Amino acid sequence: QWYQRRVAITAGGAKRKEFRKYSTIVYTKDGAVWTPSAEDKEKFNGFRIVDFAPEDTGIYVGSIYIDNPKEEKKQKCSFSFSMRLNEGTISMAIDNAAHLSSGPLKAGKSVAIQCRVDLTNLIFEDVKNPENVKWYKIIPGSDPQLMTDTSEDSHNFNYAKKTYRLWFADPQAADSATYRCEFCHTALEEKDQAAGSEINAFTEVTIQWA
Repeated sequence: QWYQRRVAITAGGAKRKEFRKYSTIVYTKDGAVWTPSAEDKEKFNGFRIVDFAPEDTGIYVGSIYIDNPKEEKKQKCSFSFSMRLNEGTISMAIDNAAHLSSGPLKAGKSVAIQCRVDLTNLIFEDVKNPENVKWYKIIPGSDPQLMTDTSEDSHNFNYAKKTYRLWFADPQAADSATYRCEFCHTALEEKDQAAGSEINAFTEVTIQWA
C-alpha cells in the first residue's frame, strides 16, 4: 500500500536573484520531456509534487539555462535525481498466541493478550496510545463485538513492552472466544492517515478458559 507524500525539488548553485530573473529549467523524465502538472507547484528553481503517486517514480534531469544580459556567455548546467516509491506496510501478531491457545487456561487467573504492531514507512502519532488498536470479541455465529475499556473492572486496554494489551482481571469460562486486535488508521500521523484508511490489518487468537 503506497502512501501520499509531498516531494520538493530545489536547484541551487547560482545567486537567488539571478536565478529568479534569468533562469529557465527544462525537465525530462526517463528521457522524455516532462513538465510539472497544473496541480503541482513549479517554481523558478524547482518544483513540488503535492501528492506523490506511483506514476511519479522515475529518473529526472533538469537542464538549467541562465541568460544574464550582464554576462558575455550564457550559462548552462544540469542536475539529475531519481524518485522511487516506498511502500507503507503494517504487520501484526499476537506475541503470546502459543500460550493463549495451547489449551484451556485457568479461570480466575489474570492474563493479557499481547498484540504487536510493526509499521514500515508509516509513523504513529503516539505509539503508546492503547487506542491505536481496536479489540473485538468474536463468538461463532455472531458478528464481531467491539469491546470498550472497562478500566479496572473485567478488562482494560494498555500499552506495555512495545505491545498493545487486552488485560483480563478475572477471566471466566463465559469469556472464552476469539479475540481480534485490529489496527486503527487514526493512530497514524495526519499525513499518513489517508493511506492508512485503505489498510485492513488485524490478528486474532482463540482462548478457552475453564
